[in-house]
Amino acid sequence: MSPRRGSGLSSAGHGGHHLHVHAVAFPRLRPALDVVITIAVIVGFLVIFQSMYTAVLERTREIGILKAMGASKLTIVGAVLRECGAMAVAGVLVALGPLWACVHCLRCAFRGSPLN
Repeated sequence: MSPRRGSGLSSAGHGGHHLHVHAVAFPRLRPALDVVITIAVIVGFLVIFQSMYTAVLERTREIGILKAMGASKLTIVGAVLRECGAMAVAGVLVALGPLWACVHCLRCAFRGSPLN
């Protein structure tokens, strides 16, 4: 199906262009989607904060021992940040498989629709 001129629908491209097509096709959906995205980001930040707070609390004794042995604040903060980075990389790697599967299923489900 070729897009009509000025309709806002297009069959081209990847990335942000798809968001524009969906916003044109479902204009009333956009505010609800923005609310859901905002809530998801806030919950994500809270989960990350809670995870790191718990990790630091569980290692209070170890941090005290490192300080007693002469470790600087920079060394301790670096160790915590390395742990954060490792958890982030592990999370991304774990999430890539299900993400790919969802994208594939959605593309198959909407094949031939004007949104594809």
